[in-house]
Amino acid sequence: MVRILLVEDNKINQRLAGFVFKKIGVPCDFAENGLAAFEMFCKNRYDLIFMDINMPVMDGIEATGKIREYEAANLVAEPCLIVAMTASDQSEQSVFFEAGMNEYIGKPFKESDILRFIAQVEKQKEQVS
Repeated sequence: MVRILLVEDNKINQRLAGFVFKKIGVPCDFAENGLAAFEMFCKNRYDLIFMDINMPVMDGIEATGKIREYEAANLVAEPCLIVAMTASDQSEQSVFFEAGMNEYIGKPFKESDILRFIAQVEKQKEQVS
């Protein structure tokens, strides 16, 4: 099973995402900001993170950098797939990728986006096994 973390500060977006994850039958943990996401990642080692960009306390860019530093320092063999989620236009994609994010999806996201990334992580996990 793929371990998923959704990092989103907006309660309405959290609720909508929760419905999508419940509908497709995939458990997902939630963090309300980048600092909470980093702390949860260190404790739980997620396979897939959907990371909002603009959040209080610590934004998605900084949180992704901290996660990548943690993975490097701990010699993590299979880095987590981090997907930027934002309503911003696509012109910012290079910033997301420079920060260490792997992919980008716009908000509102679609169920098919979630399923595509879950399938990608499952395939990677199979190849490693």
